[in-house]
Amino acid sequence: MPDLQLQLLDRIARTATDHSGRIAYAQVTSGTSLTYGELHHTVGTLRRTIVDRVGNQGTVLLHLRDQRLFACWFLAALQAGLRVFPVSSSTPGAEVTRLGMCAGAASVVSDRDGPAVLHDTPARESLIVDESRHLLGRAEYHGAAELLLATSGTTAVPRIVRRSTASLDAVSEAVVVSIGIRVSDIVLATVPFSHSYGLEHGLLAPLWSGATVRLADGMEVATRRQSALDGVTIIPGVPALIELLGSSIHGSPSRHSLRLVYTAGGPLPRGVGRQFEIAFGVRVGQVYGMTEVGSVTFNDPADENFDPLCVGRPMTGASIRVRGLAPSDPAAGRPDARDGEVLIRARSMLHSFMDSEPDWDDGHFASGDLGRLDHAGRLTISGRRGLLIDVGRLKVNPLEVEAALRDHPGVAECLVVAMAHGSTSHRLRAIIVPRDHAHAPDIESIRAFVSERLPAAKIPRHIEFRRALPRTASGKLLRTTVEER
Repeated sequence: MPDLQLQLLDRIARTATDHSGRIAYAQVTSGTSLTYGELHHTVGTLRRTIVDRVGNQGTVLLHLRDQRLFACWFLAALQAGLRVFPVSSSTPGAEVTRLGMCAGAASVVSDRDGPAVLHDTPARESLIVDESRHLLGRAEYHGAAELLLATSGTTAVPRIVRRSTASLDAVSEAVVVSIGIRVSDIVLATVPFSHSYGLEHGLLAPLWSGATVRLADGMEVATRRQSALDGVTIIPGVPALIELLGSSIHGSPSRHSLRLVYTAGGPLPRGVGRQFEIAFGVRVGQVYGMTEVGSVTFNDPADENFDPLCVGRPMTGASIRVRGLAPSDPAAGRPDARDGEVLIRARSMLHSFMDSEPDWDDGHFASGDLGRLDHAGRLTISGRRGLLIDVGRLKVNPLEVEAALRDHPGVAECLVVAMAHGSTSHRLRAIIVPRDHAHAPDIESIRAFVSERLPAAKIPRHIEFRRALPRTASGKLLRTTVEER
């Protein structure tokens, strides 16, 4: 098989032969399914359609609501040797056009206005943009299948990441081996495939293992819990889904088949994890990764030394170092001297951005996250370089303040951002979603609660309540959205 094609396609073909009756995908709502044999046949048919229409070079943008169709078109485009750029189905048309131009996509597959159709876009040449979204020029890429993904933009302007098919094979294998997905498993996929986490854990890794995938929307799972979870053994979720499921059980836990549950996309509050464990009798693990490098650590809930506050050990094929911060670095005022910038090396990581080279350190990707490694090689994320807030002469890590706020029994979730105070300093502003909107906790009681856990400079001066915080479809908080208001 040519290098530009996924090894994953070979595994699908073998699974189709060995387990022709096995269900590859099942929609909770419609009950329709797709076997590995049907998936293999459909991918081949669509590949011929794509080659006839587009050729074997260029970029195809996928804008699909139907995740079964997404899987077929995604694999077919890669098999055809094209670059594939998935975008969220909720992305409005104007933004889809802009992203298509940034990626030089000449074709788009969309089911926005009816059945999925492959059609042309205005972009005919590869364009690249800088972080200010200004066009820099034309990029020349020739005949190499790869995945393009836009970073979430939760803390900065989104960028377009380029990952090779070898990267996708590597992360598929790493997730299967490190997490332990089996051919007998039924994986509940609720995170959209347009996001790295959803793509890797809801599509690539299950197909690599030969497991079954059940597609469902997160809210749908909460409202149709019994039918949605019937037979499910693995849930790769986000904190919001874990909270919905944990709070949906009252009294004795329902019968279920769950053996492994884990989250990614943000920290899981201890209370939420504990609530789920009480409801289902299953502890919640955690995966750490990012669009640029894929999934790279796993905090195994079956580990006898399980610590819910860390993100675990490196997966197969990944290595992690912590780069100490220089005294002149603004982040050097952090509270824990062991913290440094997390550096990642993995077979699954990007080879470049569309507009520039990554920040490499001896072959490691500089993540921008702050963290520490313990004696057992487990990683704990403590913040992010760009998030540190200058409060007087102290650099405050907002994630530390958020962790203290989340311990308050009346706080469901929260976000801490900077609020300008003069021209050179800031104060802390906390946005809180209360557990009971009708009886939100008293602001002074929140300050008193936090003051027992943090020094005075880290106590938010301004506290406000909201019904919800802005998040991406994969569950990440959109800090920049809040900061801009």
